[in-house]
Amino acid sequence: MNLKDRLARLDRSLQKVRPDEKSADKHGGDSRTFQEGRTVETTGGVFWQMEEQFDLDYSYGGYPIAGLFSLRPQLLVYLAKDTELSEVQLEKLIFLDTETTGLSGGIGTFAFLIGLGYFDNDRFVVRQYFMRSFHEERPMLTALMEFLESRMQHGAALVSFNGKSYDIPLLLNRCVFHRLIYSTPSWPHVDLLHAARRFWKHAMPDCSLTTIENQVLGIRRNGDLPSHLIPERFFRFLRTGDWQSMEPVFLHNRWDILTLAALLQGMLYILEGKRTGHVPINWAALGAVCEKLGDFEMGEIMYSYTLRHARTPQEKKQGLLRLARLHKKRGQLEYATRLWEEALSIGGFSVEPYEELAKAFEHRIRDLQRAREYTVRALENVKLLERLRDSHQFREERLRLEHRLRRIERKLGARKSSRSDGK
Repeated sequence: MNLKDRLARLDRSLQKVRPDEKSADKHGGDSRTFQEGRTVETTGGVFWQMEEQFDLDYSYGGYPIAGLFSLRPQLLVYLAKDTELSEVQLEKLIFLDTETTGLSGGIGTFAFLIGLGYFDNDRFVVRQYFMRSFHEERPMLTALMEFLESRMQHGAALVSFNGKSYDIPLLLNRCVFHRLIYSTPSWPHVDLLHAARRFWKHAMPDCSLTTIENQVLGIRRNGDLPSHLIPERFFRFLRTGDWQSMEPVFLHNRWDILTLAALLQGMLYILEGKRTGHVPINWAALGAVCEKLGDFEMGEIMYSYTLRHARTPQEKKQGLLRLARLHKKRGQLEYATRLWEEALSIGGFSVEPYEELAKAFEHRIRDLQRAREYTVRALENVKLLERLRDSHQFREERLRLEHRLRRIERKLGARKSSRSDGK
C-alpha cells in the first residue's frame, strides 16, 4: 500500500470522538480480600501473594484485553524509541506497577506491594507480591525477580509507567541491599510515561496516570484510594495487622495494571491509525521519533497528520518545515522545495525556508538570481530578529548568510562578465 492509500485509510479510520466515560467499580477485578491470597514459601522465607485472572474479552477503558493481539508488535519500537523491541511478542509483555512507602526512591523507600500483569494461555493474570513485614522483603524480591528473569529469557518485555526512572531503580536498590544481583537494566522496557508525554504533553494539565486514564481512556475510578494515602495504609497495617485497611491498596494496584494494558493498547491503536480519541495528539513528536529510528515512511505519515490537524497557521508552518526536512534527508528535493515555498506563504518570521530555497536554487536548480532573492530575504529576517530580540544568538547565522550572498553575487558577476566577453 503506497503512502497516499495509507493516509486515506488512516483518515477514514481516525475519529475524534470522546470515549464514553466509564466507571471503574470494584472490579478490576472485584473486592477480593487478603484471605483469598496465600503464603508463598521460599528458601529465604515467606511472603504473601494474590492472583486474579481475567478472561481475554474482559474490557477496561473500552479496550478488551485480547485487542492487543490484533495490533502490530513492531509499533512498540516507536513507544520505547528502542529498535530491540521489534521482535517482542505482545502476548509476552509483563505490566509492572509498585506501591511504595514514599516517592523519593531513596534508601529508606520500600516497594511493599508489586503488581504484575501477564498473559498465561487464554487468561490475563494480575499477580501481586506483598510483604507483611520488613522481614518478608527479601523472599518477596527473590520470587519476583526469579519470575521476571525466567520470562525475560523467553523474549518478554516490561511495560510500566515511569518504571525506568522510579520502579526499576527502586527494586534494584532493594535487591542490592539484600545482595541479590539481577540483570534488570538489560531487560527490554516500554515506559508509557515517556511515550505519553510525546503524545499529549501540551494537551493535558499533566501526564499523571490518573489524568491520562480519565481524559484518554474515559475512566473514573469510583472509591479509589488516592496514591498519597497508600503509604499510610501500609504503616497502619504494620502497626495493627488490619488486613481490611489494605484492600483498597490492592484494588488500586490492580486498577493500575489494567490501566497500563488499556493505555498501551490505546497508544498502539493511534500509531495504527485506528483511533485517536478527543485529546489532541502531538503528531510532530511522533514523527520525530520515527525519523530518529530511520523509519522515514512512518515519519512522513506522522508529519502529514501534523498538517491535517494543525490548529493554528504557525503549527501548520512548523509541520511543513518538518516534512520538508524529512524529504531533504531522503533526497527528495523537488518535493521539499514545494513545501518550503508553501511555508513561506503562511508568513511570520522564519529564516529556514528562505535559506533552504536559496541553497536549492543555487546548487540544484542553478537559478542564481532566485537564489540571491531568497538569501536577501533570509538575511532581512535574521537582521530583524536580531533587532527585535536584542540578542547575539543570530550573529553566526547572519554571517553565514552574508557569506552566501557574497558568493552568489560573485557567481552572478562572473556570469555577466562571461557574457560580455562572449559579445
